[in-house]
Amino acid sequence: MRNTFFKYTVMRLLSILVFVLSITNVNSQDVEAELRGQLVDASTDSKVEIYSELAQYYYESTGNGDSMMALGNKIIKLSSNENGLKHQITGYRLIGEGNFINRQFDTAEIHLKKAFELAQTDNNQGELAKIHSRLGGVYQNKDRLPKAISHFLEAIKLAESISDDKTFASACYGISVIYALQKQTEKQIEYLVKSTKACDTKESIPLFTKNVIYGSASQQYSVLGSKSEFKNYTDSSIVYAKKALRISKENQLNQRIPSDLIVLSSLHANKKENTKALEYAEDALNYLDFMKEDTKLNVFMTLSYINRAEGNKEASYVYLDSLDNLPIKERPHYGGIIEKFKYNSYKYFKDFDKAFNAMDNYFELESKKKAIEQNKTINELETRYKTELKDKEIKRLWVLLIIALSVILLGGFIFKWIQLKRSKAKNIALKEAIKQQLKLERELVNVRHNIAQDFHDDLGNKLARISFLTRLVEDELSNENEGVKAKVNQVKEDTVSLYVGTKDFIFSLKPNSDYLEEVVTYLSDFGEDYFDQTDIKFVLNKDISLNMKLPHYWSKQLIYIFKEAMTNAFKHSKCTVLTLKFKQVEDELYIECSDNGVGISEAHLNSKNGLRHMKSRAEKIGGRLEIQTSKENGTSIVFKGKTNKTI
Repeated sequence: MRNTFFKYTVMRLLSILVFVLSITNVNSQDVEAELRGQLVDASTDSKVEIYSELAQYYYESTGNGDSMMALGNKIIKLSSNENGLKHQITGYRLIGEGNFINRQFDTAEIHLKKAFELAQTDNNQGELAKIHSRLGGVYQNKDRLPKAISHFLEAIKLAESISDDKTFASACYGISVIYALQKQTEKQIEYLVKSTKACDTKESIPLFTKNVIYGSASQQYSVLGSKSEFKNYTDSSIVYAKKALRISKENQLNQRIPSDLIVLSSLHANKKENTKALEYAEDALNYLDFMKEDTKLNVFMTLSYINRAEGNKEASYVYLDSLDNLPIKERPHYGGIIEKFKYNSYKYFKDFDKAFNAMDNYFELESKKKAIEQNKTINELETRYKTELKDKEIKRLWVLLIIALSVILLGGFIFKWIQLKRSKAKNIALKEAIKQQLKLERELVNVRHNIAQDFHDDLGNKLARISFLTRLVEDELSNENEGVKAKVNQVKEDTVSLYVGTKDFIFSLKPNSDYLEEVVTYLSDFGEDYFDQTDIKFVLNKDISLNMKLPHYWSKQLIYIFKEAMTNAFKHSKCTVLTLKFKQVEDELYIECSDNGVGISEAHLNSKNGLRHMKSRAEKIGGRLEIQTSKENGTSIVFKGKTNKTI
C-alpha cells in the first residue's frame, strides 16, 4: 500500500504554481558585489539591465519578491531617456512579478496589465511573451483557469516565434499544472512532455528554470504513478527528481536543494525504500540555514515519518520535538498540521495519552483558525469605525475648548460649570447614539450579505435550472413544432436575460458594492469579457485618487446604465474601439462610455427607450446623463454626479 503521507505532500506541492522567472545562474554571493560595482559608471540602459539581474539574483537567493518590487520602481524612475518606454515595461513587469512571488495576486495583475499595455504600444514581442506567461500564473492562482490557459497559450505562440525557449518551457509547464489540477491527464502529459523536452534539449534555458520544471515533473509523475493505469510513470518521477537535485547541487542553488532532497525522499518512501528515503531526508538537514520555516516543517515531518515506518520510536520522537521548536507552529494553520501529524505518530506507537493531548491541541488550533478567519472582516470594520470615532472625539474636544474659553471670557464660573455639565450629558448621549448607529450599520451589512447570498442560492440556481430544462425541451421537439420551439426559445432567452440581470442586482446588494473601485472592477470585467471575442478593442481609463464610498443605490443604477451603453455600442455603433473612463474630482464623479462608431441618428436619439431609461436612472440618483453623438466622432455617454448629494 502506497505511503499516503507522502502522496499528500506531493499533491500539496503540485497545487502551488511556482512561477519561474528568468534568472542568471549564481555560484556565489560575489555576483552581488560584482553587479553593484558595475553600477558606478554605468549608463542608464546598463543600469536597467544590472537592476534586472540584481532583482533576479535576490529572488533566487531569498525566494522573496520585495527586492524585485523595489528595483522595479528604481527602473521606472530611470525611464526618461530615449528607451524610456522599454524601461517602464521592465519596471512594471518586475513589480508585478515581485507581488506575484509574495502572493499579492490582485496587485500583481494591476502592474502586469500596465506592463502589457506599454508592451503592446511598443510592439515588444519578447516582453509580451513574458507578460502573457506571468498573467497566466496570476489567473491560475485566482482560479480563473480559462483565462490563465488563454494567456499561457499566447505566451507559447509568441515564444516560439522569437525562439524564447525559457518562456516556452515555463508556459507549457504552467498549463500542465492547471490540467493536473483539473484531472485532464492526457493534456497534462502533453504539455509536461513539451516542457521537459525543451529543458532537455535547449541550452538557452537557465538552469534554475530547468530545476523548477524538473521538480514539478517529478511531482506530477509521482501523482500519476499512484494510479494503476499510469504506474509506469513512477520511475520517471525519480529520474526527474534526480535531474533537479543534480542541477541545484552543482550550481549551489541552496534555496532549492532541500526541496529537491525531500521530493526524492518521499518518492523512495512511496516505494518502501526507506534506507534511501532516510538518506535523502538526512542530507536535507545540512541545508537548514537556507530553509524557510515551512520547508523545515516538511523535512522534520519526513524524517519522523520514515523512522516511524522503520519502527525507530526514539528517532521519530526526536523529530517530533523539532517540530515543536519551529516558530511557525504558533500560526494556527501550521500548528494544526503539526498536532495532527503528532497524533498519528503517537497513536502508531500506542502512546495514547500523548495522542489524545495532540488531538485536543489540534481541535483548539482549528477553532482559533476559524475564529481568526471569521473575525478578520469584523476587526477591519471595527478598526475603521474606531479611527473615525477618534477623529470625531478630537473635533468635539476642540469645540469644548472653545466653549470653555468663551465662558471664561464672559467671566461666569457658575455659567461655565452649567455649560460643561450640559456638554457632558450631550457627549454621553452622542456616544450612545454613535454606538447604536455602528450596531445598526453592522447589522445592515450582515443583512445585505445574507440577502445577496439567498438570492444567489435560490433564484440564481432556479433560473439556471429553467434555462437547462428549456434547452432539453427544445432539443426534444421535432422540426414540425416550430411554433412551440419558438416559444420555448423565447423562454430560454428571457431566462438568460433575467439571470444576467439577477447577477447585477445581487452584486448591488453586497456591502462592498457601495465602493467606487468595486463598481469600476465590475464594469471593466464585464467590458473585457463582453468584447473579448469581438473585433472591438475595449480600453479602461481610470483616474481615481480615493476609493470613495458611493451613496446607497448608486452602484445598481451605474451598472445598469453603462452595461446598457456598452451593449448598445456593440449592437449599433459599428465601432472598432470602445473606451470606459472613470474620473473623480473631489466629490464629483464622471463616468464616460465613448466609441468611434457611426453615431446615433436624431430620430433614434429621441425615440430610443433604452436612452430614456438610462437618463431616468441617472436622475434617480441625483446625477445627469449627457449624450453627444455624430457620424464623424461616434457616441459619448457621460454620467456626472456629486457623491455627497442627498437622493
